[in-house]
Amino acid sequence: MEAEVELQRQYWRSKLFAEIALKIHQSSRVDAILQTMVTEVRRMLQCDRVLVYQFDAQRQGSFVVEATGNGPYSLLGKTVSDPCFTTHYHQKYLEGRTSAIDDVETARISVCHRQLLRQFGVQANLVVPILQPVIEPDRSQNLLWGLLLAHHCQGPRQWQPFEQDLLQQIAVQAGVALGQSQLVSALRESEARYALAVRGANDGLWDWDFLTNRVYFSPRWKALLGYRDSEVGDQPQEWLDRVYVDDQAQLRAELDAHLQGRSDHFESEHRIRHADGSVRWVLCRGLAIRDGRGNVLRMAGSLADIHERKLVESRLLHDALHDALTGLPNRALFIDRLGQTMAIARRQRNHHFAVLFLDLDRFKVVNDSLGHLCGDRLLVELANRLRTCVRPQDTVARLGGDEFAILLTDLDQPEIATRAAERVQLALKAPFDVDGHEFTITTSIGIAFGTPEYARPGDVLRDADLAMYRAKELGRNCYAAFDRSFRERVIAQLHLERDLRRAMERQEFFLTYQPIVDLATGRVASLEALVRWHHPDRGLVSPAEFIPMAEETGTIIPLGEWILREACQQMMVWLQAIPSLRSAHGWAGLSVSVNLSARQFTQPNLAQSIEGIVAETGLPPQHLKLEITESVVMADAKTAEALLRKLRDRGIQLSIDDFGTGYSSLSYLQRFPIDTIKIDRSFVTRSPDQESNWAIVRAIIALAESLGMDTVAEGIETIEQLRQLQSMDCSYGQGYWFSRPIDGEATGQLLLKTFELPRSPLALRGDDR
Repeated sequence: MEAEVELQRQYWRSKLFAEIALKIHQSSRVDAILQTMVTEVRRMLQCDRVLVYQFDAQRQGSFVVEATGNGPYSLLGKTVSDPCFTTHYHQKYLEGRTSAIDDVETARISVCHRQLLRQFGVQANLVVPILQPVIEPDRSQNLLWGLLLAHHCQGPRQWQPFEQDLLQQIAVQAGVALGQSQLVSALRESEARYALAVRGANDGLWDWDFLTNRVYFSPRWKALLGYRDSEVGDQPQEWLDRVYVDDQAQLRAELDAHLQGRSDHFESEHRIRHADGSVRWVLCRGLAIRDGRGNVLRMAGSLADIHERKLVESRLLHDALHDALTGLPNRALFIDRLGQTMAIARRQRNHHFAVLFLDLDRFKVVNDSLGHLCGDRLLVELANRLRTCVRPQDTVARLGGDEFAILLTDLDQPEIATRAAERVQLALKAPFDVDGHEFTITTSIGIAFGTPEYARPGDVLRDADLAMYRAKELGRNCYAAFDRSFRERVIAQLHLERDLRRAMERQEFFLTYQPIVDLATGRVASLEALVRWHHPDRGLVSPAEFIPMAEETGTIIPLGEWILREACQQMMVWLQAIPSLRSAHGWAGLSVSVNLSARQFTQPNLAQSIEGIVAETGLPPQHLKLEITESVVMADAKTAEALLRKLRDRGIQLSIDDFGTGYSSLSYLQRFPIDTIKIDRSFVTRSPDQESNWAIVRAIIALAESLGMDTVAEGIETIEQLRQLQSMDCSYGQGYWFSRPIDGEATGQLLLKTFELPRSPLALRGDDR
């Protein structure tokens, strides 16, 4: 589900990227193109400064365009001589690779590079090369024209993969636009030379006498087509019959339009057959001379060889619409062809189509382990295999990264699409051999069938992508067809995300408390604070639904601070109202347990935030216990150890939650300053293999006792479970047998009582609690 929400965000980012690309290509002026680019990129990334750095012949240069916020000072026009820009960096950027620095102070960069970034006030830096295509008649190559830089000056920033990819795509579009601008300038120069050449009779000239129906072709005209003067006669067919068959109808239409007075002059670009058998592009221009009644007497004009120009245009167009690595159509061309197919389907009800969205499973492992060069070669080989899986009328495209799409047209029955998906999976079964490394790659495939309800090509592709994520949920290496419920789930998640952000402002969250009971005395030793959300329309929303969303969106940070502050304030109320709950005479006193999420645990100022809340509420730190799961502390054990020791030194108690479901490592229990181990409820609740579970519980209790730690068993629901835990000398228990989570007022009443445990003849019944 998280992936589906991310997909919706990608859809809007793609739309914004398309708007930027359109603005870039609407202008032929280089300065306007670059200014549009930096302005829109800064607006999109919400960073402090976006610049374009242009290189000169000595690989130095200056900042030529800039967009800044209110904070950072301007670098516009500043000349930079960076001694760090070695041949290595130049080659890296020439290959189209990006550079992302999340924190200038900790990044593995050279000293001079760090000093330069500090000088500019930069804390995080994202650099993407701008490569300008330089096209010559027989080859094309890329020139490192400059760099597109995004500066974050307010502190470190983790650049997301989609931000890097988006910036790279925009830089590619800018490079193409720069190439087009260069081409326009070149064409203008060419036209000026053409006018001079015509005056010097360098182009082929022709003069058509309509009274005799004979044509004079100059020696230059004949030479352009590879003929000697004596090899071409004076009939119009000498020209018209040599025109390439696919262009003849268009040429005659343009010629007739001028002869019939529907155009001021005649101009036609068409292909014509050369004496050597090749086909070349020519530009033919002419003007008719008429008598007083408008009848054509003669028509004269010129013929110019524009073959090289047309090749350049064709190559530029091809590069703009095809993936540079695999040669497959890119997203823009795929969307165009999908749009054409949808238009045909609207006109012809029996024309059916489908889109397959492919995402390679765990392709990132290849890139991370063997490098991007090896990954690129693997993608090329994979693209070649995909071509063999479809019919000539179908389209295989690379959308970016390890994502591909297939457009299947003119389907007689839906099974053709599923059979195509099966052919793809079969084609990928054979191992790939790249540079001596053998890989087996699988793919998850989503299928969206064309229906009349689709209005835009992007909607079909979006739904195929949703189906692909469903295939991943089903276990990868399979395919799934789109269902309307997928989209409804995504929309529901987006609404949940929106409402979650508003819930903090509207004070819709509240805390409940569940007692943790001393299994020897029946006394409430601690309380676990549990957050609840009362939605104005939906009522109570399960934490299992909104906590993962809060983690993903970052809302868990302010929510976690609110939970901790609220729990500490409530604890102070109880301590002041019931003095016996304070620590005294060897008893640690009542404590409140608050869970720390994975997202909270990675915050660099977590310790300061906790200490500040404890000081603000006046709660003695020994009355606060923080619960952290095994997976959270083991994600970065070194950092976790330092943080936990700092909290423990302040007197705050620490507990490992859900023990037994993760690493369950003796080494980390010895390393970390842990007070309590909470045994996961899955080991306590009834199961077919309960005897094995009790053996695990017994081992955990013994381990904790040997390390001087307490144990809390979660999920106690029956008296049998309670007796079993008492027999094992488990320190504390928690579960519905004692109490469900209750509000603060009811909890205050609960603190005044002592639970009568099974060892007493007056054991509590479930309906007495």
